Amino acid sequence: MTERSPIRPARVSGVRGRYSPAVLAVLGLVLLSFLLRTHRLDAHSLWGDEIWSYHHTSHDSIGAVLESVREDGVHPPLYYLILHPWMAIAGQSEYALRYPSALLGTLGVVAIYVLGRRLGGTGVGLIAAALHALSPIHVYYSQEARMYSLVVLSVVLSSYFFWRLLRSGAAWPWRSWVGYVICSALAVNVHLFAVPVLAAHAFVWVVQLLWKRSGGWTPAVRCATAQLVTALLFVPWLVFVWDRTMQLSAHLPRMSVELGLILPRCLSDFSAGVPVLTGDAVDLARPALIPYLVLIVLAFAWPRRRGVAAFLGSCIASVVVGVYYISFPTLPGWTRFFLAASPFYHLLLALGAGGMGRLGQAVPRRWGRIGRALLPGLMILPLLVVRTGLIRDYYTDPLYARWDYRGQMATIVQDLEEGAAVVLQGRALVFEYYFPSDRSYLEVPAVCGRDDGGIDDETAAVAAGHEAVWLVRAGPTPCDPNLRAEQWLKEHAFRVGETWLEDNLYGLYLTPATMSDYLPPAEPEQVTFEDLFELDAFALDRGWMEPGDALAVGLRWRVLATMETDYKFFLVLVGPDGAVHAQRDGMPLNWLWPTRLWQAGETVDDRWGMALPDDAPKGGYTLHVGAYDPMTGRRLSTRASDGSVVGDMVWVAGIEVR
Repeated sequence: MTERSPIRPARVSGVRGRYSPAVLAVLGLVLLSFLLRTHRLDAHSLWGDEIWSYHHTSHDSIGAVLESVREDGVHPPLYYLILHPWMAIAGQSEYALRYPSALLGTLGVVAIYVLGRRLGGTGVGLIAAALHALSPIHVYYSQEARMYSLVVLSVVLSSYFFWRLLRSGAAWPWRSWVGYVICSALAVNVHLFAVPVLAAHAFVWVVQLLWKRSGGWTPAVRCATAQLVTALLFVPWLVFVWDRTMQLSAHLPRMSVELGLILPRCLSDFSAGVPVLTGDAVDLARPALIPYLVLIVLAFAWPRRRGVAAFLGSCIASVVVGVYYISFPTLPGWTRFFLAASPFYHLLLALGAGGMGRLGQAVPRRWGRIGRALLPGLMILPLLVVRTGLIRDYYTDPLYARWDYRGQMATIVQDLEEGAAVVLQGRALVFEYYFPSDRSYLEVPAVCGRDDGGIDDETAAVAAGHEAVWLVRAGPTPCDPNLRAEQWLKEHAFRVGETWLEDNLYGLYLTPATMSDYLPPAEPEQVTFEDLFELDAFALDRGWMEPGDALAVGLRWRVLATMETDYKFFLVLVGPDGAVHAQRDGMPLNWLWPTRLWQAGETVDDRWGMALPDDAPKGGYTLHVGAYDPMTGRRLSTRASDGSVVGDMVWVAGIEVR
C-alpha cells in the first residue's frame, strides 16, 4: 500500500499573503511622505537659491548649463543636469521646479529603511523611515528646488552599498561595488558637502583593516578601489571648474560658525526643527532634546550594535567637522549645509529605540514580543506626534514663510496698470522670473558708462512721464555704482515705502506732475517741537484718496535751533473710527537730511508718501506728524508760544477718503 503524502494547506491569496506587515508599513510611510512633501508645494514664492537653480537650468543646451554652473563656481552640476530635461517636460512653474525634490525626498524614506534594516533589522529600518518621513526639516527641503533631497538620498544609498562591501564574504560583490561607485559619484557630483560622508566610509574601512589586520584586507581593497573610481569620476568636473573656483575663493572671506553653536543647532533642527529664512532661528528647548539624547546613549549601549553605532556616529561627526573646516555661508537656514548628517542621526535614534526593544526580553517570554514593540513605541510615538505638529506649523505659520516675491510682483503689476514705471538696476533674477513677459521695464542707465549727471537726467525723464516709479535693485549695480538713480528719487520724489526681500530692494516713489500750494497746517494754534523746529507749511498732490491709494505729502520745516540728535519723524492717518490706518516712520528727506545737519534759521523741505490699505473705511481722515528720539523712543512734545505742552503731534490736514 502506497503511503499518501500529507495534504499541504492551500496558499492564501490576497494582500496578506503577498505583503508582510513591514512592507505594508513602508508603503504607508512612503505614501505619507509623498503627501506631506507635495502638500502646498507651490504655496511659497521661489527664493534666491531656488532662482539660481532655475537660472542655471533654463539655458537651451547642456553645454550652456555646464558653463553657467562653472561660472557660478559653487556646486557641482549633476542636480542641474537632472533638472534641465525635467523643466523641458514639466515646465517652469514653482510646482514643476520643486516636484523632483519632493519625489527624491520620498525615495529617501525607502532608502533609509533599506539601510536601517541592513544595519539593525526591520524594526530599526521602520523607525528610521518613520522619523525621516515625519522630519520637519526634510519636509521643508523636499519642497525646495535645490539639491538637498538628492544629496540625502545618494549618501544613504552610498552608505548602504558601503556596508555591504564592508561585510561581504570571499566572493567579489560586484553589484555592491558598482552600486557604491554610482551612488558615491552621484553624491559628490551633486554637492561637495557629501564628501565628508565618503571620508567617514574611508575612516571605517581603515579602522577595520587595522583592527582585523589579515582578515580586513579583502573588504579594504574593495572599498578603496570603489572610492578611487569615485574620485576619478569627479576629476573631470574638478578640472573644468578649478580655475573659476580659485578666482572666487581668493575674494571670499571665510564664513563659519563656532562648533559650540553648530552642534546644538543641528541637534535641534534635525530633532524637530523647521528652518527659518526670514527671521531668527527657533531652537528647541533643552528639555525637549532629552528623549533624543537618551536614544543616542542607548544606541551606543547596545553591545551587539556598537559597531553600527560607531559607523553612524562617524558619518555624523565627519559631516559636522568637515563642513565646519571647509567653511560655509552663515546665511539664514545654514543647517542645510549639514543635512547629509541627518539621515545617520535618524538611524542612530532608531538604533537606540531598537536597544530599548531589547530590554523587552527581560519580561516573561509570552510578553517578550509585546515588550520589544511597546518600549520603542512609547519613546518614538511622542516624538512623531511633536514632529507632526511642527509640520502643520510649517504649513500655516507665517514665521516659516519664504520671501513673498509673488505678492510683491502682484503689487507692482497692479501699479503698472495704473501708469507706474519700473526701473530695474542690477541682476534681479527673481524679478525676471516673476515679472510678466508682456510687461516692460526700464533699465537706468540705459547704457553703461554714463556719468552721474546723465543718470540724473534719465531718472528725471522717467519720473516726468509717470505718476509713480518702482525702483528694483538687486546686488551690485556696476552701471550706477553711486546709486544716482535712487539718490535722485530720494531727493525729488515722495517715497511711499521700500521692501527688502533678501538682497533685492523694491521701493515705490510717487512722482506727481503737480502739487498744491504750500498751506499752513490745520493745527489750531502755532506750536513747536520743544522749541527745536516747527511745521511751517504743507502741500499735497490732492485732497482726497480712495482705499489702496497713496498720497504725496510735502512738509516745510522751520529750524529754530541746532540739534545734536537725529530725530525720527512719523506720519499717521487717523480714520473716522479714530484708528490709525496708515503710518510712516523715518528721517527727513528719505534719510538724506538728518536733523543734526539742520541749521537754525533755515527752512527744510521734506517729502513723504502715505499708502492707505485696501480695506480702509471711507470718510474723513486727519493727517498728523510727530517726532521722537530713536535712541530712547521718547516723543518730542508740542508746545504753544507760552511754553505749555499741547501734545506730541501736529495736525497737518484733513483728507477725504471716498
